[in-house]
Amino acid sequence: MERLEIADYMIGAAAVILVIYTAVSNIYLSFRDFTYYAALPTVIMLVILYFLHRHIYKLRNSRQN
Repeated sequence: MERLEIADYMIGAAAVILVIYTAVSNIYLSFRDFTYYAALPTVIMLVILYFLHRHIYKLRNSRQN
């Protein structure tokens, strides 16, 4: 397995962990705290992870051609 594939799996694992964190924190936090400390940071980090994944995907495809 090459380094880009490993990085892609790590991005996926981070996204899953963020979604689980958001779901669990929804149980324990009030709505305002949940919004500030779980939902907004998760959305921001997921967008960043998406762009990283997209960049890695383009790198992997450019190597194959």
